[in-house]
Amino acid sequence: MPDKQQRAQERLPASSGSPAEEPSEERRPISVDAATSKSDGDAESTGLADLTETVTTEQARILHPDEIFRDVSKNTGEKRDAFSRYNKTVRAVERAEDKWKGARGDREKAGAQHRLVAARAEMQAALMRLQSFIVEARLAADAGVEDRLATIRDARSQHASADRLTELRRNLAAYETEVRAKLWEQVPTMTHQEVEHQSESVFEPIDTETHTFEVTFPDGESERLRDRRVTYATVAPEGVEGVQSGRDRRVARDEVEATMEAAGLSDAKRKILQTISGFEGGLDAVNTYDKKVVTWGFVQWAGGVHSDLTAALGFIKRTHAGAFRDQVQQYGIDVLGDNLVVKRAEGDVLKGDAAAAAIQADPKLAAVLMHAGQDPEIQKGEVAAAVALEIDKVMALTMKAGKHQVTFGRLFTSEYAVGLLANTAVHSGAGAAQKAVRRALASHVKDHPYEASEAWLAGAEAACIAALAALDQQRAVKLGKLDHSRGSYQP
Repeated sequence: MPDKQQRAQERLPASSGSPAEEPSEERRPISVDAATSKSDGDAESTGLADLTETVTTEQARILHPDEIFRDVSKNTGEKRDAFSRYNKTVRAVERAEDKWKGARGDREKAGAQHRLVAARAEMQAALMRLQSFIVEARLAADAGVEDRLATIRDARSQHASADRLTELRRNLAAYETEVRAKLWEQVPTMTHQEVEHQSESVFEPIDTETHTFEVTFPDGESERLRDRRVTYATVAPEGVEGVQSGRDRRVARDEVEATMEAAGLSDAKRKILQTISGFEGGLDAVNTYDKKVVTWGFVQWAGGVHSDLTAALGFIKRTHAGAFRDQVQQYGIDVLGDNLVVKRAEGDVLKGDAAAAAIQADPKLAAVLMHAGQDPEIQKGEVAAAVALEIDKVMALTMKAGKHQVTFGRLFTSEYAVGLLANTAVHSGAGAAQKAVRRALASHVKDHPYEASEAWLAGAEAACIAALAALDQQRAVKLGKLDHSRGSYQP
């Protein structure tokens, strides 16, 4: 059966991936709890019926991050690190237990037992860190804490006395101590909500049914996706992610680089986008398991209405209409204005968030986006959209520095600064990038009043760089290979 790597080989020096698992004929029932409307719209008639789907069902003993973080929706680097560390130590304990059970002889058993004890101690430390993160995240979101912080801010704005501010801060500290103690009683005792596991700790992995979906297209090519992704960002366990082997990932990186080179991008734009793509995925990357519902593309555009995903798809629809029609519209997915659209065979049309929910619920629709991302014309459209939306559009923004307007194009002139700015726009949204820059400029202007000079701009850029880098220090380190000198960004 043809697969996506055969098509990639025609353009890139890469070998085929590992063979697919033998699929079963079991099908997962699909249901979408979303409002539908009878509207012709502009979406083409769906060819989704022309796709075939087989499902392989397996049992895996895994953690359920959607349950662990059910009251902590915000994704942060601390959340990622805490969960990743705990998941790794859980697996380390399982491996140590297996070796201990299989050990022979007193000496081997003693060594295996020593390693098991050490692994369990590391797991317990990681568990405490994870639980502490959850406690503090819940505490920060507590209504009483928010109210008391607001009272303190109001008092400061009204120039309250030092004694009054001290009293308010003591009140806040006492309240936080009380709430924190209650949370430490609750969090460690959290249990699974899964049927037959309600009495088990949510921090224990449980036997779980997982599925691999193989969706075959009329041209004979197939896409594979899996559900039950064990990541810190998982909120929809039945959401899927495209499956890639290590060799597939190398092909994906090569495709991104080759497509950008063919597009004639400047060295600066190419380096910036390639670095960001390393965080996000290949041109065919798709996932439907996190709070963004549907995420697609090499810079991971997301959202069903007035989003970077609808903007990117709209851009590709305008600039590569034929490929968009053949690879996306004919299977019932479209974009109209600022709305993602899914048209069903029976004529129902879902728009916006309802359309995103439909894609999340149906691996076939997710596979359509994955498959489209392997089309050379769609890939060209992705690169052009990334340049237009994530770099050029952001660089055209203006921001106040005191009473003066400063364009981002004048402010950010190093590759590193533009890379941080684009990365923030991709990862957290253009609004988050603007907010960080606004705060940094406001703070900088207090000590360094605006001057129409290169020296002032250099200092302001440095302040903004620090603010943007603080949003995700791990990514900032990897972006650090870009040129830091002013003027090094050449569009």
